[in-house]
Amino acid sequence: MRVLLPFLVLLLALPARAQLASPHAIDIPSWFSASLLDLRDEVREARAQGKRLMVYFGQDGCPYCKLLMQTNFSQRPIVEKTRRSFVAVALNLWGDQEVTWVDGRAMSEQ
Repeated sequence: MRVLLPFLVLLLALPARAQLASPHAIDIPSWFSASLLDLRDEVREARAQGKRLMVYFGQDGCPYCKLLMQTNFSQRPIVEKTRRSFVAVALNLWGDQEVTWVDGRAMSEQ
């Protein structure tokens, strides 16, 4: 199995939220959490599920991001292990949604 890990940050436990339309140009897998992007809430919810939070940082037009999604997150063993252990949230490096980090600071995805 090839594993490409561009722009992944693993944080302590995190929870899932429902998210509206994806702000990403690349296709983020449907099993990524829809999130209100308050990572404090995400961590609490993930911890309650016995999981950790995985924050994916991607950007429009990034060939490595596209490969990660197409190559790694299309492989059943990788997807199953990731879903079993993590709640996944995607951030767009070019996005302008507000994100509240675990320390309470609020800023745009950029």
